[in-house]
Amino acid sequence: GIVVDLGDLMEVDDYKNMTPHSGNVLAVDSRYPKILRAAYESLIYAIELALTKHKTVYFYNIAGNHDVSSGDAVREVIRVKFMDNPRVIVDETPRPIKYHQHGSTLLQFAHGDGLKLHKAGEVMAHDCQDIFSSTKHRYSHFGHTHKDAVYEGPLTRAESHRNLAPLNSWAYHKGFRGPLGTMKSITYHVNHGEISRSTFNVNMQ
Repeated sequence: GIVVDLGDLMEVDDYKNMTPHSGNVLAVDSRYPKILRAAYESLIYAIELALTKHKTVYFYNIAGNHDVSSGDAVREVIRVKFMDNPRVIVDETPRPIKYHQHGSTLLQFAHGDGLKLHKAGEVMAHDCQDIFSSTKHRYSHFGHTHKDAVYEGPLTRAESHRNLAPLNSWAYHKGFRGPLGTMKSITYHVNHGEISRSTFNVNMQ
């Protein structure tokens, strides 16, 4: 089993309640420690739930442009929490693009503020030269845009996903009116790639 945080799990990165790079003001709970705790506790819950079904659980996270530093902090909390549990394998690296091979299936994870969907396959082929030709089914997963979108490239199927947080005031002012956030459970077969998926709509109202 794999639990993945594709970035922007937290709307903010610190007490300023602003995006780190652009300085956009964000409408969030003013108590930053409470937000941080909610973020890592939700992931711990997801991993522990996954352990009830899977013998081994892998955790990957990518820091987003909204939670540049907090994404690293969350990863460290998860690492320490499960450091004595051999059934949980935490990817400890701060790399912005990560990979997981499952038989003939290759998965790529990125936030999407840097690497874009249409370039995912080329980057995957370069980064995974030693195993790329041994895989037949390749999928790339992105966050960042906070919406569902798919690019069917010749080398990989690149897909962006909605995030969990509801619209903030900046997004509302800009005219975004997206649906509720979602969580997805995707099943990949060792030989046949994706064989099923379930989508859970999160009611934030």
